[in-house]
Amino acid sequence: MALGRKTRSRRRSAVPRQGRPELTRANQCWSMDFMHDALASGRMLRIFTLIDVYTRECLALRPATGFSGAAVANVLADVAEQRSLPQRIQVDNGTEFTSKALDAWAYWNKLKLDFSRPGKPGDNAHIEAFNSLVRRECLSQHWFRSLEEADSILGAWKEEYNNDRPHGSLRQMTPARCRAEANCNLDEPGPKLANRVNQRWGEEPKCHRDPTRREKPMRERGGSTPRGRSRSAPR
Repeated sequence: MALGRKTRSRRRSAVPRQGRPELTRANQCWSMDFMHDALASGRMLRIFTLIDVYTRECLALRPATGFSGAAVANVLADVAEQRSLPQRIQVDNGTEFTSKALDAWAYWNKLKLDFSRPGKPGDNAHIEAFNSLVRRECLSQHWFRSLEEADSILGAWKEEYNNDRPHGSLRQMTPARCRAEANCNLDEPGPKLANRVNQRWGEEPKCHRDPTRREKPMRERGGSTPRGRSRSAPR
C-alpha cells in the first residue's frame, strides 16, 4: 500500500506594511476609481472618479463607454492644467491603473501610484465612500439616455457637491471652501508638467528630454555590438 508523502508547507516571509504619511495640506494625495452603470439602451457605461483626499473635492467625474490606461492619463493631464499634480495617487489593481501607459505617464511626471492590497478596498476608503455617494444620489436617481446626457447630469452634480454641500469631516465646510482656505497654490501649475499619452506610450516625452545631454555611443554605454559587425570596425 502506497503511503502519502507529507510535504512541508512553504514558509512565507511577512513584510510589515508601511503606514501612509499623514496629509497636512490640499493637493498632496489624490484617489481615483471606476464605477459601472448602463445607458437606457443597455450599453455599458463606466464612470471615472477622482477626488482630493484632503479636501474631499471631486476633481473629475467623467463617463465613457470604456477607458484605457492612456485615457486615464489624459484625464489626469486635463486636471493638471488647473492645478499641480500631487505626490501620489491612491488606486486599486484594475487593469487601467496597472497598464504600461499610465505607469509611463506617472514616471515622467514623477508621481507615485499607491496601489491597494488585493482584496482590501479599505486601503482606498475615501474614494469608495465617494462612489457610494455618487451611486445613491445621482446614478440611482437618473436613467441616462445618452452619453452626453450622463456627462451633463454628472457635471451638474459635481458642481453642487463641491460648492454647495457641507462635509462632516471638513467641519461642515464645503470642499471648495476647504480648498480655498488650504495654504497652498492650487491654481498655479507646479514644476511637474503633465504630458498627454499618445498611442506610442513608450516614447519619451520631448519636453522631458534634456537638450544638453549627449547620447553616449554604444561602446561607451556597454551595450552589445550589432550582429555582423566587429568591435574594431568603424561606426
